[in-house]
Amino acid sequence: MADNIILESLSTASFRGVAFKFIAHKETGGRKSITYEYPDEDERFVQDLGKLPRTFDMDCYVNSQGIEYFAETNAFRLALRVKGPGILIHPYEGPVTVFAKPYNLTESIEELGYAVFRVQFQETVADVFPSKKKIFASAIAGELQPFIEGLGQNFGGIL
Repeated sequence: MADNIILESLSTASFRGVAFKFIAHKETGGRKSITYEYPDEDERFVQDLGKLPRTFDMDCYVNSQGIEYFAETNAFRLALRVKGPGILIHPYEGPVTVFAKPYNLTESIEELGYAVFRVQFQETVADVFPSKKKIFASAIAGELQPFIEGLGQNFGGIL
């Protein structure tokens, strides 16, 4: 009975709006760290680098018949191949922004209408790195500022 309550409370799984069922999942998380060890020393130092974003290894499946099977399988396959991050509705966690890593698809003649996708989703955030153009522009501006100030001094404030 308790298992039915858990099962009923799970979210419907989807990625980029394409629904799928899942067999199992494994979550990896914790903390990032660097371990320092030195020659002729009996101790080590572990530096904490912050939270490790979660990784979800999921065994997902599509199970339908005829044309629906091909449509659902291809829709999920295409969702996994779209560039950039997307929203995973994780059955236990709810919505998570993730990046889909390469997947494995298994289909068998013995189980027609049943496709298993083994997928790794890595939790991610929006692009946090400045663009190359902005970095280049600020580097040039930083280099030119002393030159422009020097010109102003050499030409008696004309600039």
